[in-house]
Amino acid sequence: MKSFSVGRFPRGSVFVLLFCLFGGLITAQDNNAQPAFSKRTPQQARPCDVPIYKQTKASPAVQFDCTRQLNYLGMYSPEGEFRAAPRHSRWYNEAAPTPIPSQLRRPAAVPPSVNLMPLERVVENYDARYRAAKIAKGESRLVAMRDAIIRFAYGRERALQAPQHVVTDSRGRVIISDHAAAAVHVLDGKMSFRIVGGPHHNTALPDGIAVDADDNIYVSDPVRGLVGVYDPNGRFLYHIGKVDDETLFEMPTGLAIDKAGKRIYVLDTPRNMIMVMDFRGAILNRIGRGKPVEFNQPTEIALRDGALAVMDSGGARIQLVDLEGNLISQFKTGLYNEPQTNRHFGIAIDGDQNVYMSNLKESTVKVFDSKGNAFSIFGRYGQQDGEFSSPSGVWIDTTSRIYVADTNNSRVQVFQLAGVGNHSAGTN
Repeated sequence: MKSFSVGRFPRGSVFVLLFCLFGGLITAQDNNAQPAFSKRTPQQARPCDVPIYKQTKASPAVQFDCTRQLNYLGMYSPEGEFRAAPRHSRWYNEAAPTPIPSQLRRPAAVPPSVNLMPLERVVENYDARYRAAKIAKGESRLVAMRDAIIRFAYGRERALQAPQHVVTDSRGRVIISDHAAAAVHVLDGKMSFRIVGGPHHNTALPDGIAVDADDNIYVSDPVRGLVGVYDPNGRFLYHIGKVDDETLFEMPTGLAIDKAGKRIYVLDTPRNMIMVMDFRGAILNRIGRGKPVEFNQPTEIALRDGALAVMDSGGARIQLVDLEGNLISQFKTGLYNEPQTNRHFGIAIDGDQNVYMSNLKESTVKVFDSKGNAFSIFGRYGQQDGEFSSPSGVWIDTTSRIYVADTNNSRVQVFQLAGVGNHSAGTN
């Protein structure tokens, strides 16, 4: 009994403590194990000279390349609320990818008469030729109580259906175009709202989006052949590309804005051209058709630090040009020229001029340097944190946060890139 007497430390406990200490260190090392990298010295290796490793999820962190780490921050859920990443989840999971369930705006078990109270305020924005006809409808306390109980059980009505493109503004708001909902979502907590599109609205089908230095929102509409401009509160201001009853665009898709130069770059996909315009719609330049570069069905565009990244050839090629259209570099992405299959690839540029491309088929995001060397990949098919299902738009803000429109999972996932070059120029 002496070994357990007061004032003395049991000798057997020393071995237990040592075992726990060294066992914990081994476990920690195992949990933080990283993919194998090149063993060249920094002088011999490129800044990102690492092999592409197998598809993994990214929760909450992965070693992105030899100099940087990608941290998983969380997601904007289908309801439009931000959910931070769990603190204690492991970053590397070899479990099989999770199958994707079908997504509905509201549970099938809940009748349409029940108000699930979506997070977003609705901004209708009807075309001036039309008026909204709504019938005022009262709600009794009993009905309101019933709806509250059902809402507690099932959650709010979904806001995000199939997010396509995503950007952020100077207020930190996340702005998302959504084909399935025919809407633009502006997510800002309790101040969130939805710009409604569709027939008789100022925008029929929201596609590419961009914001200027005043947080005005620009939305391309490939159906009507116009770009709609909205103020920061979602009120319609005017159209770009409309002259009397004619339109300048055949089918505008991707958008990018040079905030310093106050210019907007509009991809007109069928015409293989970028229209460069001021914010009122005056044409300043045309890029494409050999002046000074040639495009083939360009669909996506990103702008950063005086460079434009343009995806064309059905996603099979990326061209980097300056703001006047002069070619900087071009490279193949390793994809076949399948415009119908590869239509919704997203593209973004970080502060080191690396190009990020989402991949619908593989549900990944691939990363290339400016010369076209593919050096990293993250994500995989599934619905867990850091997994994607046909991701579309990609956006990188000035703090090196990466936003990925996880289209078939009806959400936007957010990552933080640590160690990237800190360039002062903003994204798009």
